[in-house]
Amino acid sequence: MKIDTKLHKAAYTFIKIWSTNIENKKIFCSSFNDFIPKEWQLLLTSDGSLTRHINILRRQKVQIHIIINKRTVLEDTKCFSLDTVGETKREVWLMNGNQTLIFAQSYWLEPKQSLQFNSHKPIGQVLIDNEINVHREITHIYCGYCKIIESKFGNRGPLWGRSYLLYFNRTPTLIINEIFSPYLVKDIQFFNHKTHA
Repeated sequence: MKIDTKLHKAAYTFIKIWSTNIENKKIFCSSFNDFIPKEWQLLLTSDGSLTRHINILRRQKVQIHIIINKRTVLEDTKCFSLDTVGETKREVWLMNGNQTLIFAQSYWLEPKQSLQFNSHKPIGQVLIDNEINVHREITHIYCGYCKIIESKFGNRGPLWGRSYLLYFNRTPTLIINEIFSPYLVKDIQFFNHKTHA
């Protein structure tokens, strides 16, 4: 699968207008119901495999379109409020058919671990296929704007997103930032409507 270098040249600057730190439980609990729409709460706080959930809702496998995959240093953390340094960076679009559903960034803190994930599959799908057990710790939930991502989704902002850590053998190994298309919430609403009909 080819790497989309044209898209990488664009500036994926995500301007946050609201953010909450889940590590601070008191702030998060007060923010949860006040600021996060109910239709987004399940998606943003899910600690299961988002790839699997989308596969079930859409009855079609999620595909990956690579923007960039290279060794790098995570220097500018202002965009996603991260305070650590990454070694291997990957940016992708997660797609279902012709519809773009998620923009995702991943930063490997343990470069050796990234070798087994050097594939053209979503990380969640690799974990499922190889039966790899990990612990997911969601750290931030936020909403904001990014013209390029909005254009790719075919939806105007604000867009919702989250950041989390994946732990392998109790070691923080991978940082993931995800920005979600509003179409994902529509899928959940449609599924709930059919379930309760």
